Amino acid sequence: MSLFDLKKNQANITAFYALSLTNFDMSLHQHESCEIMYVKKGHCFIYTQSEKRTLYEGDFVFLDAHVPHRLFVDNRSPCSLLNLEFSVGEQGEIALANLRKHCSFLQQKTQAFPTVFFAYDNNRLKQPLQKLIGTLSKNSLQNTQSEDTFLIDLLFQQCLLELGNLLHTNTTPTPSPYLEKALLYISEHLEEELRVPNIANYVGINKSYLHALFSEQLGTTIATYINQKRLEQACFLLANSELSITDVAFKIGYNSRQHFSQTFTQHYGLSPKAYKLQKQSIEHQKDNVGQFRKQSNENNWEVIKMKNERSI
Repeated sequence: MSLFDLKKNQANITAFYALSLTNFDMSLHQHESCEIMYVKKGHCFIYTQSEKRTLYEGDFVFLDAHVPHRLFVDNRSPCSLLNLEFSVGEQGEIALANLRKHCSFLQQKTQAFPTVFFAYDNNRLKQPLQKLIGTLSKNSLQNTQSEDTFLIDLLFQQCLLELGNLLHTNTTPTPSPYLEKALLYISEHLEEELRVPNIANYVGINKSYLHALFSEQLGTTIATYINQKRLEQACFLLANSELSITDVAFKIGYNSRQHFSQTFTQHYGLSPKAYKLQKQSIEHQKDNVGQFRKQSNENNWEVIKMKNERSI
């Protein structure tokens, strides 16, 4: 059921989720559906039979049908994910024939394109993917027949169109292994005092070169990056845990609640308390605890639990 089988012009959405996960480990597996896994916040690890990759915010992986893969989220660094699985065949609910005519990516022969593709997105794929999963989730959580069938079709086709454009035009250089090691170290030590000399020593390069890597490949300074990651971690904890604001402040490396609150408010335009009360994202909804998977030969969705409602 490869996406690149030109004889297959119908598609079905078979599973989806928008979740914030921590301490999650899925065994190596494969299935008949194609899959898009997109990192909205934090980072995760994707294993295939040939490699292990770390995906950061804005990264995604496309997995064609029957590709063995595994998802791992470390409990020291939560990750918010958007995930969509879909099958391609001779019968289905969403027609692809017209889209193939206008998308060279979908005109590729199976042998001409990799079955696994990692890339970085600039919100082009994120926006329709998030809207699509949000629409699907709304109807599934309410246990009603979708009134948005046409919208779902359009958003799904937009996702494939943006996916194709990104796979053909993505020119983001492969991050330096030194930079990847530094980013992973930072993500795992946000609770501690992070000094540039210590990070550089851990990575095995001098601090001047480390500064240059952040500037050239990320377009930011090390201090700005660390502060941004701490604030993102704060957002996750505020939306997904029962920790007090003071506890959140200390957990992400701030020495006082006041300093944390001032920095958070200045950055996001609202206080940590106001943010905690909102919890508007789909992945943070109390009753959204797993992957929605279509039951065979039925127009119903079952929930495969992936997280504990009380876990952070």
